[in-house]
Amino acid sequence: MDLFTLSIALARKYLRGLRKIHVIVDYEDEVPAEIKAMRDVHIVLSKDIYPSTTLDRWPYFSAYTKEDYMQRIPGLTEAFVFLNDDMLITRPVE
Repeated sequence: MDLFTLSIALARKYLRGLRKIHVIVDYEDEVPAEIKAMRDVHIVLSKDIYPSTTLDRWPYFSAYTKEDYMQRIPGLTEAFVFLNDDMLITRPVE
């Protein structure tokens, strides 16, 4: 199991009440087919959340830039948990 898939599996296991997982990537081919097939995972291309005035410099390859525009993800709830790609949930979160 790759780290990407493991991260999602651990979030499902340890985050009670988790309903939807939004994954921000620069390119869709970064996402394994196994994750694309998961019905509760929403793949978000970073260019779809950046303002149109910034797209001439896209892609940014910066986690900070993605974080700045995360609130523009369609369907993102008011209360959410944010994890970067170097974080794993390893025990139950209350």
